[in-house]
Amino acid sequence: MTYIKNINRLIKKSQLGGWKVMKKQNYAGVAASVYINFALVGMATIIISQYSSYFQKAWNTDVKGISTVLSVVGIGRILTILFAGVISDKIGRKKTMIIAITSDIIFLLGAAFAHNLFMACVAALFFGVTNSFGDSACYPALTDAFPEKSATMNSLVKAAMSLCQFLFPFWVASVSNARLTAIILAVALFLDILLVMWTPFAPHDESKKTEPKAEVKQETTTRFYNLFHFLRILTIYSKLWNQRIRCCTCNC
Repeated sequence: MTYIKNINRLIKKSQLGGWKVMKKQNYAGVAASVYINFALVGMATIIISQYSSYFQKAWNTDVKGISTVLSVVGIGRILTILFAGVISDKIGRKKTMIIAITSDIIFLLGAAFAHNLFMACVAALFFGVTNSFGDSACYPALTDAFPEKSATMNSLVKAAMSLCQFLFPFWVASVSNARLTAIILAVALFLDILLVMWTPFAPHDESKKTEPKAEVKQETTTRFYNLFHFLRILTIYSKLWNQRIRCCTCNC
């Protein structure tokens, strides 16, 4: 009987060990989906400025109108940054990330097919949603999946974004059609949504049970950071808006 019990224990340990290995291997998909998302977000961030002349003609506006659309992106982030993290904790990283990617697709297609400045501003609001929900989902997802090397994994996010922002002007030099570029980026984002849906994400509830004090401290720090970031963005864009009003007044 003792021999049989020992065999059963060895079988259980081997099954658990194999499950853990599979779990770690599956989390590579989390990193891939996050890096692909931020690489595409990096290109979407500068698409309006890179195709400025194209969008001026498409939206029947000038450089000031382009600046207004870029400012609306910050407004969209301000409106959503304070509760994006709460939603991420409630519904999970995967669903929050899908919301972020979907908003990015709406922004790209909306900006590409907009015929006036108002439609472009509405599309820009969704890109602000992308920034808020993307940060609230992607960084915690990497931390949950790779708790022992979360700093390294999170630093690679900005590396992926910076690399694509460096390469994107070369794409713009060869492809002059902004609408075609936006469609290609939207298709790539849709494929990333499929990857996110297929990839299992690490549960973030377990870390709360094992380290409740650290989690409460981290949550408090995150809230203060979001509040500080909210006030900083609000100050910057209020100054830009006041400058725009002064310019319009001087022209009149």
